[in-house]
Amino acid sequence: MLLLDTDHTQMVTGRNLPDFDKRVWCWDGKRLSLQKNEELLLRLCLHEAEAPLSFYDWLSPALPGTLPAWRAETRLRHVEWLEPSFHFPLDERDAIADVHNQHQHRIDLRRVSGAFRQVLLTMLQQLGDCDAKTARRAWATAQKRW
Repeated sequence: MLLLDTDHTQMVTGRNLPDFDKRVWCWDGKRLSLQKNEELLLRLCLHEAEAPLSFYDWLSPALPGTLPAWRAETRLRHVEWLEPSFHFPLDERDAIADVHNQHQHRIDLRRVSGAFRQVLLTMLQQLGDCDAKTARRAWATAQKRW
């Protein structure tokens, strides 16, 4: 599984992108981030792929209202978008948890909102090919590690 983050790409080359079973395009809703992700995928030689590569999209935070059709704006014709999309709602509790976690250099899942938790559990079930019970157990284990 590949979660594509424009800041950390050392372990990925364009030639091994097709080897991942599942790829997730992470985006924060900003146009600059979209452009940086496009540049990254072009640098990783996505345009040289024999067939379009499939990606899930992860939007965090998902802003309220209607977002522009950013998928249509992409210059990448070699991307096929999969459903479901993982859209994390905008919630100040999640922003506070993010700042706290960055300051502590750890991940404390006890502070995130219920909506964030639900999207993560859905994502775990979809990408990890597990059932709801297994996902909830994994969540409980991750919370205890703090």
